[in-house]
Amino acid sequence: MKKAMLIAAVLVAVASSIAAAQTRGLTGQDFRDLPLIARLSYTRGFVDGLQLGARFPTETAKINACSRNMTGGQIEAIISIFVIELPEEWNEPLAGLSFVALRQACRAK
Repeated sequence: MKKAMLIAAVLVAVASSIAAAQTRGLTGQDFRDLPLIARLSYTRGFVDGLQLGARFPTETAKINACSRNMTGGQIEAIISIFVIELPEEWNEPLAGLSFVALRQACRAK
């Protein structure tokens, strides 16, 4: 029960920070205010993004242009729906799945 309460508190803190950052981008202070697990996740995601961007610069530029005005909630929904609908891919790196999900969503626009 205590573990569930702690997880819920962490999720609320993360959601609050992310919601505030959606319109202006995550600041250094926002990052510092995140729980350690969220900072680690953000950092891993950032590095994954850099690596994918370097490997697929043209596609990355298209995705960046397409998603520029999307909210964090929209991007999360695109990725979540894509991942949920492909359980056979759940063992694959999330960075690659996210890249494909956003690429497909942007092509559909």
